[in-house]
Amino acid sequence: MRRGRTEQSLLVTALRGMGKTVLLGQFRQAALTQGWVVAEGEVVKNDEDSFRRHMAGWLRTALFELSARARWGGRIQRAGPS
Repeated sequence: MRRGRTEQSLLVTALRGMGKTVLLGQFRQAALTQGWVVAEGEVVKNDEDSFRRHMAGWLRTALFELSARARWGGRIQRAGPS
């Protein structure tokens, strides 16, 4: 994403117990280390309405976090050394 290639997706598949959740946790930590906002959740197969509601909530939370960072970022810069 840092290189502007947001259209590229990654699909992680494997048998149960092969470490998918651990790998996703490492992706999450790497993103947080870079200062990114992470929206995460679990979806249930064949439940589109629930997926839409959950996705809206996850994105709303991420947008609020981004908004707060933007507001505080400006205040921190103004309060810093001149």
